[in-house]
Amino acid sequence: MRIAMLKKRFCHFMLLGCAALSACVSAAELRTEQVPWPQLPPCKVCLMIEFDVLRMQMSRDLIGKIVVVNLSVANLSIVPSGFGDMDSFGFIVQEPERITTLFKTGGIFTGAFERLRIVTNEDFFDRLGESLPADKALSAMRNVLLKDAVRYTKAKQGKVAAFRIYSARPNDERVYIVVDGYERIIQIAGHLTDELYREFLARLTVVF
Repeated sequence: MRIAMLKKRFCHFMLLGCAALSACVSAAELRTEQVPWPQLPPCKVCLMIEFDVLRMQMSRDLIGKIVVVNLSVANLSIVPSGFGDMDSFGFIVQEPERITTLFKTGGIFTGAFERLRIVTNEDFFDRLGESLPADKALSAMRNVLLKDAVRYTKAKQGKVAAFRIYSARPNDERVYIVVDGYERIIQIAGHLTDELYREFLARLTVVF
């Protein structure tokens, strides 16, 4: 069951992306909401978790268990205390070409990255939070990646930016972590409560 759940999350980005090729309507009129990076005191009993370039210190009493499944990409799933496996949230590394391949395939996407001044991963997610109905390529991107979204936020501290997509669907929260100077994108998806999100960001450091 855990393997199926993680594979579903791994495919989520790609399956939605395929729909972008024929999408022609804009997503809900969401704009990026800038939010402060959370601040929390040091945890009394910490669990140190390292995933790719992320180093996290999270309170031990919030973590039920940690699951790693043998997939084709690096992955990590955390089950919060008091919840079952289906209420976990998972970390997956996304190579940047997964975005560029989807949205640089001709048609309405021809020249879109240059026109929208998308150079870095952070640029891409910044543009995603802009509503430009006249730009068909951007509208299609928003229609795919902000599908069912009710809120889109950005928090940044130093060279790390976190873009959070609040979904109207249960257990479908998504966060994209991008780091200045680092090509990969780290995606977090699943049952991510506000408490766990604050806990994750507040003591987050990057090592690379």
